[in-house]
Amino acid sequence: MNITKHEICQPEIKVKGIAIENFRGYTNLQLAFQPDLTVLIGENGAGKTAVLDCLAALLRVFQEQIHSLKF
Repeated sequence: MNITKHEICQPEIKVKGIAIENFRGYTNLQLAFQPDLTVLIGENGAGKTAVLDCLAALLRVFQEQIHSLKF
């Protein structure tokens, strides 16, 4: 039986929520994400992309640390 390290330990990182202050049109926003799926729905210009851009910026800041994790 051949078991690879990938099959034994699959790392999982979940974002539980985000707090945004003074980013684009948001002065103070707190969002809690659902465990399995979160959907952003709103009119054009409501800020959906701003939330995703903020999350992407945060992940870029920690990208090197995330890639260096040993699982």
